[in-house]
Formats: sequence, structure tokens, C-alpha cells
Amino acid sequence: MKPTVKDKQQLKLLIGMTIAFAASLCALEYGKPILQHHAQAWLPDDVEWIEEDHVPITMPLPEPPAEKPKPKPDVLPQPTPQVIAANIDPEPQKILPDFELPDDIEWFPKEVIKAPEVPKPTDFPDVLPQFPGGDSALYAYLGDQLRYPAFARDNKIQGPVYVKFTIGADGSIDPKSFEILRSPHASLSDEAIRVVKNMPKWIPGQQQLRNVPVYMKLPVHFRLR
Repeated sequence: MKPTVKDKQQLKLLIGMTIAFAASLCALEYGKPILQHHAQAWLPDDVEWIEEDHVPITMPLPEPPAEKPKPKPDVLPQPTPQVIAANIDPEPQKILPDFELPDDIEWFPKEVIKAPEVPKPTDFPDVLPQFPGGDSALYAYLGDQLRYPAFARDNKIQGPVYVKFTIGADGSIDPKSFEILRSPHASLSDEAIRVVKNMPKWIPGQQQLRNVPVYMKLPVHFRLR
């Protein structure tokens, strides 16, 4: 009777299972000593089986690179200090003569005399400075001394010039104190300052019955006819 295809397949399956089972057994027994179970059959009683210890193999680590020595900084040679002896003759000591003061001399402390304080100019004194002869004499002086500048006259420039200046405690006008508060033109300002500088001394102002410097503001009018 011929085997069928099904019988052949079963036979191949059986052979494959047998080979797989044998391979599994071989894998389980791999690495064990061959005579582990049969050593007692022929070895003497006082001999024991010694298994070798597995020593791990280690590789030596590379040594770290040696550090390079740092270069030393250049040290400049220091000059050796020299001591020079100077031949200086000491100044001869002056010897003061001995003297005694008589008993009848009296000592007094030195008085420090302070310079009188110069009062600062004020705007509101008790008594205002006055032009010699009063306001009418002041207007007459301005009308007589003023000269209309040609540039301002040709260009028809007119108007008041307000001049600020200082009258000292002696009635004189401080030439460095002039200030123009308002003016229609510089030529008119220069003429107003010239006339005021040439004024005679004023009667000084007073503060607490004492002559003091005073700030004055004076309008100087320029009108074309």
C-alpha cells in the first residue's frame, strides 16, 4: 500500500519535532563539563572536582596626557637702589641772646579791625535818591543833553528806553551797573547810557537814616517831531 500525501506530511512533521527536541536538549546541556556526572566512577574518593573561576578580562585605561609646564613670565631685572651720600653742611643754629622783660610791661591782646561791610544795593529804600533840583531839573537835563541818533531818525525809530543803574551811597552813578531793560533800537540805548553816565551826583537814598546804594530805573524818551 502506497503512503498517501497526508502520511508523508505527518512523517515530515514528526521528524521536524524530533530534531527540534534534540536541539533544545543540546542547548540546555551546552557549557556543562562532559564528565560532571561520571567523574565519581573512576576518580579516587579523596579527589574533588575543581572548577576554574572565570576571571573577567579588563582592558587598561589609557593614561591621561601629561600637563605641559606653563611658561614662566619674563621678569625684568630690578635696578639695585644706590644710596648716594650728599655732603650738605647743616645750617648753623642761631643762638638768641638772653634777655628779660621788665615786670612793669603789660601785654594786651591784638585787636582785629574788620573792614566795614559795603551794603548791597536795594530796590525799596526808605528815601529814594533825587536828582539835584528835583524831577523838573532832571527832565530839563535830558532834553538838553540828548542827541537823536541819525540812523534812528532816518528810519523813524522812536520810543522809550528803560535804563537800570545804581546810585551809590555817595550819590555817584556806578558806570558798570548799566542795564537796558527795554529799547526800540541799540542806537537809542547807547545814547541813553551816554547821557545818564554824564549826570551829576544825585542826592543818595537812605535806609534807616543811613545812606545806601539804590537801584534806579529811568525811562528816557525819544520822540520825532
